Amino acid sequence: MSETPLHAVAIIGCNTKNAVIPAQAGIQYLRQERCLTRSIHCEVIMHWDVTKVRPLDDYQIYVELEDGRKDIFDLKPYLDHGVFRELRDKEYFSRVGIVLGAVTWPHEQDIAPETLISGLKPVEHKQNFGQT
Repeated sequence: MSETPLHAVAIIGCNTKNAVIPAQAGIQYLRQERCLTRSIHCEVIMHWDVTKVRPLDDYQIYVELEDGRKDIFDLKPYLDHGVFRELRDKEYFSRVGIVLGAVTWPHEQDIAPETLISGLKPVEHKQNFGQT
């Protein structure tokens, strides 16, 4: 059975009804699965791949997710811990990118998908962060 990439929101479809639930922290891996529960066919698909990321002022990043969400993640709470200390260098911080759907930096710092999803805040104004 091949594994598919992790995504951040579980879309549970049972018959023709769909429900969106947040992925739970601590999940090590999920793959698309089909299950038969009480004679109801269910499918689990996760959608948390980052498709776009931009550095912002004050150690924040703008992210767009595969499911269409556009939000802000604040890294200030992480800057005094371990490998994230290097991100205090604003020039290095601006080198943020995406590898396999995850937010990363060149020296292999990354943000776990469940951490990213749980810390996202809505964009509060209409500035278009997604333009290059």
